[in-house]
Amino acid sequence: MTHYAKKYIALAQFCMFIGQCNERLNLTGERQRVMPSPTVIEIPQKAPPDLKKLREEFNELATTWYRETAKLSSAEQMVLHPAYQKIIGMGRDALPFIFKELKKTRGHWIWALAMITRDDKATPGMKFREAVDAWLAWGESNGYI
Repeated sequence: MTHYAKKYIALAQFCMFIGQCNERLNLTGERQRVMPSPTVIEIPQKAPPDLKKLREEFNELATTWYRETAKLSSAEQMVLHPAYQKIIGMGRDALPFIFKELKKTRGHWIWALAMITRDDKATPGMKFREAVDAWLAWGESNGYI
């Protein structure tokens, strides 16, 4: 076998190894069709959240949000505040902290809950107090309270 053929076989085997070729050369140099193997992508496991760090981050963002929206009357402006949006960005990790705040303050956390859970427990026609109660009941039944 020539030096060129050996290199070609090595390249073909490498392509086969990485799953980009659908044929390879056998040891005698003949082409052989093979089925490509599926690519398996391993997704790294998410590290368990550091609750202390999450609590501190949430408290810092919530304090900023309360302070900077205290004089606003528009709920839309409140929920569009960057600190509130960052809390939403914390995802499900923030839910226990949001429910604690909702239970304590009965504040404007309903939008964040709806965005994070992708559900809305406040049905049309509910008063704000009723919507808070519905979310608190959901939070309790799902182990967040």
